[in-house]
Amino acid sequence: NKLTKIPKIIFTLKNLTQLDLSENQISKIPKQINQLSQLEVLSLHNNCLKKLCPEINSCTKLSRLNLSHNSLTTLPALSALNFLAHLDV
Repeated sequence: NKLTKIPKIIFTLKNLTQLDLSENQISKIPKQINQLSQLEVLSLHNNCLKKLCPEINSCTKLSRLNLSHNSLTTLPALSALNFLAHLDV
């Protein structure tokens, strides 16, 4: 895949529970990620992410978050993600 951004249409899918955008060229997660409050699984491995926006904490139902094989240098506090059981960085 060759996506460089998360398509805006994704953020209108309010009942989305799983999102796999792995193996693209996404460099940033927009603040609109906070609109995906039902998201349980987010996979973004093998992208070009350098940081993770704090709005990820609005996805309070996340149980799996895969950020491996990116260029992350820091992570925000993930204290609101009470259901997070698997974190790959």
